[in-house]
Amino acid sequence: EEIAATGAGWLIFPFGHGEGLFCSPNACLEALVPNRCSKRDLFREIAENLTRRGLRVLAYLPSTPCGDELKQGLGWDRDPVDKREFQKCYAGVVREWSERMGTLISGWWFDCAYSGPRTNFTWGNDRFLDVGWGEAVRAGNPDSVYALNPGANTFQYVLEDEGFLAGEANDLRVRPGQPLIGDKQWHSLVWIDCLWLHKTRETPIDPPRFYDAELYHYLYTCHANGGAVTLNIGIYQDGTLAEQSVAQVTRMAKWMAGKRKPEPLNRWRLRYGG
Repeated sequence: EEIAATGAGWLIFPFGHGEGLFCSPNACLEALVPNRCSKRDLFREIAENLTRRGLRVLAYLPSTPCGDELKQGLGWDRDPVDKREFQKCYAGVVREWSERMGTLISGWWFDCAYSGPRTNFTWGNDRFLDVGWGEAVRAGNPDSVYALNPGANTFQYVLEDEGFLAGEANDLRVRPGQPLIGDKQWHSLVWIDCLWLHKTRETPIDPPRFYDAELYHYLYTCHANGGAVTLNIGIYQDGTLAEQSVAQVTRMAKWMAGKRKPEPLNRWRLRYGG
């Protein structure tokens, strides 16, 4: 209800994150690495409720394993350079969720698709080639799209098969420019309060980083040039969202719906980077 009230058109929600635990059952994953998935299917519950409200759902997953058990179970350490065997196993995990969720998932946002030269890893993103990654993503919904994130503020693609730009951003500097290769969708993902997630229990989430005027200017400009924007809002441990951020995003939606013209921004007012 909170998400629908903001006027959002979609939600990116994680099956799991860096801790290597997942909020939805997956028999393929459990067979390889037991006791990593919840019995309750929280992802499906959220996806069904949002779909009933007319919102689309995109699934978040890291594209590399987190923790030694996951690495061992999925075959990450079999070769220090060639990670295709791991990626093939992981594609099976993705396929099962895709088939079970069907059209509840409209897209996927895969994190950590960092390239070797950029990170000094011994492996690169050729691990996604010839392992049926796109087929796994679309197994349950042939119209599903996906993006691979090559790193913060790196507005580039990893594979030609991607349907939209991952667009992880730490500020509001990058905006749509020239048309993207293959008519792919320009997209950015920006955190607007805490740095991606709220870690400390029983403490307030940081207030919004940006003034209303500068955030609206960014949203208006991106939309006017065919771009899409996802705003990352902090979530408390009880599942509620940061109130100030929800209020700000709700204001943005009302202004956009009313086609309000953005105010001119003076450079000194911008608080890029928080």
